[in-house]
Amino acid sequence: MIKKVLILLCVFFILSGCSLSIVNKNHNYSTDKQEQRVNEDIDPMEKEFNESGRAKAIEKEEDLWQFYENIFSLFSLKYPHSVSLNGKNEDLSLQLIITSKKIETLEDTLGFDSETALKNKESLENGEYGQDVDWPFGASKKIRKIKNKNAQEFMVLNRFEVCDVNFGRKLYFFNNNYQVVITLKIDPKIIKNSMPNYFTTNKEDCGEELVWDLEKQEDFYNTLKSGQGSPEAQNWFNTFDRIIETIEFIETTNKNNLEQIQGIWTSIDDTKYIVAFLNDKRIEFYDNKKTSENILEIYNHYPITTESVQDKNGKYLRVVDGEDVFEYKIDSISESELTLIYLPQGNMLKFKK
Repeated sequence: MIKKVLILLCVFFILSGCSLSIVNKNHNYSTDKQEQRVNEDIDPMEKEFNESGRAKAIEKEEDLWQFYENIFSLFSLKYPHSVSLNGKNEDLSLQLIITSKKIETLEDTLGFDSETALKNKESLENGEYGQDVDWPFGASKKIRKIKNKNAQEFMVLNRFEVCDVNFGRKLYFFNNNYQVVITLKIDPKIIKNSMPNYFTTNKEDCGEELVWDLEKQEDFYNTLKSGQGSPEAQNWFNTFDRIIETIEFIETTNKNNLEQIQGIWTSIDDTKYIVAFLNDKRIEFYDNKKTSENILEIYNHYPITTESVQDKNGKYLRVVDGEDVFEYKIDSISESELTLIYLPQGNMLKFKK
């Protein structure tokens, strides 16, 4: 009897071992097939680019923000998708207003006139705040350095009369003989509801509507400055700073894009990767070894077709390497920095000389 039991147990364990082996083999086979299927789904050009180390990973949220550029006052900035630009979406709580006007044409009120602009332009160039414009809250006034330029920064909390409640952070500066005012506003109701202790009522003049407790305005500003405001108010306050930090000034030059791009550029993300543009050639190096040399074409329209005509001042680059075609957009270029966007994926490639 005991022998029969032992024999049955041995048979059971042998069968169990075989089953596990089959399951593991099937699992490995399934995983291999899935990986093979994923690899097959990737376009060969995209796979080669992703494996080359040239693709820049998205490192900051700002890389995905919307882009604004002004070709008259020669600056650009980025702003979140949760922010409406110049009233395009009034349903969003954060409203970004950007005005750019030639100094000699200014005839607005609250100091936004040509005479005040010229004085403030000179003051800021000398490192001085200058005259007030709009209705700045005193404690918020300061000079803010934007790259190599000075700007007035201030907050507007109310104007003219006791019932007015306003929330606008502002940057005011001059470039290329234009006055630029950048304002980020938020619906006053949101701040009143989330930070009600800074407000009171004035039934005689304003009815039941909450208005500023004027003695608490400085405390309100300092609370936000220290990062202790309500989530809604703090988001408005911080978003303004993050937008302003993305400002870039556009350098003017008489050179066309093909001339500007000439030279040797080192990748900011991988210093072993170097690309040289010499006349109509693009030459790539990695770890001091040449990896490719191809003809460079430049166009002013995208997509590029067989009917496209080359333009030395175009923004779109095309490189043909055998059967492979690589296309880029010149996002920005200066004497020392170059940013390309790999098309159509959208990866950003940043270089410096």
